[in-house]
Amino acid sequence: MAAAISLSCGCDSASSHRFISAIPRDDTEAYFVSEHAGLADVARHHNISIYWNGPSGTNDIEQQIALVERAISRGHFGIVLTPTAPFALDTVIERAIAHKIPVVILGAPISLPRDPNLSFVLNDSQRSGALAAERIHQLVGDKGEIALAGIDSMSPGSTSCAVAFETTLHQIAPNIRIVSRLTGPYTPGQSETAIEEILDGHPQLRAIYSLNPGVTHGAVAAIRDSRREGKVALIGNDQTIDLLFLVRENVIDSLVIEDMRGMGAQAVENIVSLHDSRAVPSVSYFEPMLLTQTNIDTETMQQRIKMDWRPSP
Repeated sequence: MAAAISLSCGCDSASSHRFISAIPRDDTEAYFVSEHAGLADVARHHNISIYWNGPSGTNDIEQQIALVERAISRGHFGIVLTPTAPFALDTVIERAIAHKIPVVILGAPISLPRDPNLSFVLNDSQRSGALAAERIHQLVGDKGEIALAGIDSMSPGSTSCAVAFETTLHQIAPNIRIVSRLTGPYTPGQSETAIEEILDGHPQLRAIYSLNPGVTHGAVAAIRDSRREGKVALIGNDQTIDLLFLVRENVIDSLVIEDMRGMGAQAVENIVSLHDSRAVPSVSYFEPMLLTQTNIDTETMQQRIKMDWRPSP
């Protein structure tokens, strides 16, 4: 587990009640570091500290549960949580709400009863799928063969993103055929093997849309090993540092990236509003963007992927 980080914003006797506990799925990934930056920017304005801690891998449910329990026991001002899996943290989330601690679920929805102290700040996964479909159409034209990889029903937002991708693609390019759908929680190594089989079985394949970073890594290796670089375009989801580098190198065509910085900022505003007895929307959606080699260095895109959470000197 990575070391916890807090942003000190005061040292009065009630300071423990002015901490927001932020618990990502993986505190080392770039898009969660961008979330940290958004949290920190707004927290400073409200004299609140961020206690940032989470697993150093995406499957440590027990660590997330322990961190929520810690926030409850210390009476934290609020909790911002990106659950590792649906259902796994429902009980501990409901315990936090029962203690009147505002909880914001970040990134993708999970099923929980409505409560004034529970809100969701979500990526618009339907727009993510649509952006990928539009990019595929740009690259492939009106007809051709493509594959869809990384559909995982246990990964929040994955299924709705895949459905939106297929729906949009059928609307704008009905003659593009999805010849393979890779479904399930694959590791990068497993993804590489499975995608090599897809490439071998479909010599006319033009593009792959991968819904999660691990599968995208497997697809990069499979395309390289099959000597299909430049022939099969790869579109991925999420902005890990290594995937951003691969876009710069034109190994990956593009990434559909979430506004993690904006979502982090909104999460803090929701918690502050609830403590001030102001209503907040139960669900807020944030628009994803398509990052390419052409636009990665634009000011808009650099602000979105900025990972510096420290205050300016």
